[in-house]
Parts: sequence; structure tokens; C-alpha cells
Amino acid sequence: GQNGSFAGSGGTIEFSSGSFDLETGSTFTGTIALTNATLTIAPGVVVPSPGTFTQSGNSVLTGDGELDVSGSYLWTSGTQSEGAGGTGMTRIAAGGSFTRAGNSSVNLTGRTLRIEGAGAVTTTATGTSITLGSGGAIEVAATGTGLAGHDGP
Repeated sequence: GQNGSFAGSGGTIEFSSGSFDLETGSTFTGTIALTNATLTIAPGVVVPSPGTFTQSGNSVLTGDGELDVSGSYLWTSGTQSEGAGGTGMTRIAAGGSFTRAGNSSVNLTGRTLRIEGAGAVTTTATGTSITLGSGGAIEVAATGTGLAGHDGP
């Protein structure tokens, strides 16, 4: 697995192909783009992401660890799924923001999307939902604003 600081300061760090396994000590700063790769967060690992994190293309965010977004998360396409242990979380911290936008559906299977900050769905095309698979869950904490917006016609 990989660990270390992945910094998009002044540019973007793009995971555009292949598979990346993040271990203890991994951090993100700046702009991170998960486009057509698989990013696996190991069990018990929390990867902080205080900048901008985008997920698009045929990307997969997976693993039993946690992506902890205190900046912004933009999800336009791709999949979030659990790791081998059947857990995993993407947490939008209080003060962070989550936006589900784009013209294609996204999949959340066996992983939890927890919104403690602001959440919005900005898609307007038919078929652009968040599809919940087995074990997929969306939690909105008392500090979260939920998924306000329009999804579909």
C-alpha cells in the first residue's frame, strides 16, 4: 500500500488509472481527482481531505477505512463500496460540503456516506440518482443540512 501526503497545491493530483491502496499516514491536501482509478482505504485508516475531492468517470472509492472530507466533495459518477470487512465511510465533516451533480447515476454499496456539513443534489436529468446497493447508507447528522435539491424531472 501507499502512504504519505498527496498534495494538489497549485494543481490537481489525479488518480486516473490503476489501483491505489492507502495505508496509515495518508493525507490529501489541495485538489484531488479520482477519475478512472480504484482508491482503497485500509481498515482503521482515516484519510483527511481538507481541500477539494472530486469523483468521476468509472472510479471506485472502496475499503474499510474512512475518507474524512472537511473541504468539498463533488461526486459526478462512479462507485463507492465497502472493503472486504463490509464497512467503510465517506464522512463530510461539519463545515465541509457534498454535492452530487452530473448526468449519470452513482452507486453506494456497503459503504456509508455521512453528511455532517452541507449536502446538495444539483442534477436535473432523469436517471441521475444515488443508487443504494446492499449495505449502502446515507446518514445525515444533526449538524448536516441533508441532500437538498432536485433529482430527476
